[in-house]
Amino acid sequence: SSPGEGATFWFTLPLEVRTGDATPETSCIRGVRHALIYDGHPLARLAVRHPLESWGIEVEEAGDQVALNRAVQAIRAGEREVDLILERDRLDEVMALGADACLPKPPRREALRAAVCRILGQPDQTARPFIERRKSPRPRMPDMRGARILVADDNEINRSLIELQLQSLGVEVDKADNGQSALELARENVYDLILMDLHMPIMSGDMAAREIRAGGNPNQYTPFSGESERLDEAGINECLIKPISEYRLWECMRRWTGHTIDSPPEHSPEPPAPPRADRGPTALLRDLRRMLAAELPEQTRAIEDAHARQDWAALRDAAHKLNGSAAYCQMDKLKQAASALEQAAHQGDPEQIEQAFRACLQAVQEAREALSETCD
Repeated sequence: SSPGEGATFWFTLPLEVRTGDATPETSCIRGVRHALIYDGHPLARLAVRHPLESWGIEVEEAGDQVALNRAVQAIRAGEREVDLILERDRLDEVMALGADACLPKPPRREALRAAVCRILGQPDQTARPFIERRKSPRPRMPDMRGARILVADDNEINRSLIELQLQSLGVEVDKADNGQSALELARENVYDLILMDLHMPIMSGDMAAREIRAGGNPNQYTPFSGESERLDEAGINECLIKPISEYRLWECMRRWTGHTIDSPPEHSPEPPAPPRADRGPTALLRDLRRMLAAELPEQTRAIEDAHARQDWAALRDAAHKLNGSAAYCQMDKLKQAASALEQAAHQGDPEQIEQAFRACLQAVQEAREALSETCD
């Protein structure tokens, strides 16, 4: 096929319709007739709907809070019968609220069946014994000396961590805290790779990527890695979900920069110097938490200001930034609270926003107290 045009394929596959008694796969869920799926993403709902319907379960979907409330009211009024409710992917929060099971998206078919059987108290006749598999060997640190990478992120903690990861590989790093600055740097320099966050002020990351791809830019064909669903439209090659592990970062660079992991470039007398002892994981985490402690007052003010103005888009962005900072600093409770507020602001339901806002402020206060003890 020609680049950019794609190709279309089709085929005919004759199959027989299976008849007879229920297979062992469905024997444990014969009592389930109706299920309700609540998730904001249509494809995520579809991924759960298909196996449920193949097991003979009638499925209803709710794509937002309003539709979910209507469905719950109908269930309570006896107008609708539901045997099984599957919710969105907030594992820890949902389990803390008393859910019987929670699966990460997209759920594997066997995991979904096993969870349904467990909820119903039925034995899973298709369960297989655990088979231990040898783990893949740990990837070796790549030699990236001579590479130049642009890191664009409005979160100083994110930028600092990625910069440290890259510098240990011998990479020259340029940093930008908004899309406009990233665009200006891309006009002046040539990069081997651009790591672009999408949620940034002044100019978003996807808009900056479009401007760079538009032409007349020395980085028009430079590989991009970003963090969003809007990849293709912005010309971004790969999505990295935060927090980014060093191994994911290494593999990304190997794919897009041409530097191999196990083969250093020619004329390289020595491998890159390892990180200093005082920059080990413990010291690094301590430094990142110090940065978070310094940033928390400003980030909290941004959240409170957006909430007071009822600017849900600004509230979502502020919560998103706090979510990222907490993730990198391994502050799990703060991350969950910020993530819940970000999702509530995205949904736009005032009552849900108010609850998430109060919970987030409480988590911020607890995080401040914890950071004051550990960072002194």
